[in-house]
Amino acid sequence: MSRMPENPRVNHDFRPVAYFCQQSYWLSHFSQSYALLAGIVVFILVLSFLAINRVNAGLFSAGFTASSSEVILLLSFQVSFGYVYQALGFIILVFMLGLALGSASGKLFRSASLKKHYLALQVFQAVGAMIILSFIQFLPAVHLNDMVLIVFFMVLAFAVAFLTGLEFSAAAVLSKGSTEKIASGNYSVDLYGSALGALLTTALLLPLAGVTLTLVILALLNTVTAGIYLYDCQD
Repeated sequence: MSRMPENPRVNHDFRPVAYFCQQSYWLSHFSQSYALLAGIVVFILVLSFLAINRVNAGLFSAGFTASSSEVILLLSFQVSFGYVYQALGFIILVFMLGLALGSASGKLFRSASLKKHYLALQVFQAVGAMIILSFIQFLPAVHLNDMVLIVFFMVLAFAVAFLTGLEFSAAAVLSKGSTEKIASGNYSVDLYGSALGALLTTALLLPLAGVTLTLVILALLNTVTAGIYLYDCQD
């Protein structure tokens, strides 16, 4: 009892702090400074974000938001139904389908208004994060049929991926340089954002901040990149 904290953090479905405690326990077996490693990761993240241009900044936030939202939806599905592995493949299928269709639909944009569309897509990403938050907040209060609830999850996964695919396609047109440079640069930034989103969301944001604050952070991230893009366009 003497080793227990006086004010312990309570574990919740949408704030699994016990996962972070278990993770910290296993990491304590290794004599390394994980605070230093975390600081290095944050430093690299900030440095990379400052080094990319305004178009790629939006693409980075889109990738970060997409992977983070997918993790949150999978966790929410697990909490709602008590299982996730049976539906995992189908959710990822729907997500990848949204990416593909979103990228293909980007050809429908007219180049004359592409800058406005790209800005709007970043705003929609922020709004999408708040829609997911509203959906999760209402989950305990509503009693929907299981199939209806599954459809909602699939629609949200598809919508997030579709917006990301649209943004990737629009960024390819807005970026300047050779085809090889644009393709490699944009894909790298998007993949970098997605990897960091999956890593930071699962390891830190969800256990420590919870689903609500994590989605707010995602909305703020896209709002900031949209503001950067709008400011640069005006210049």
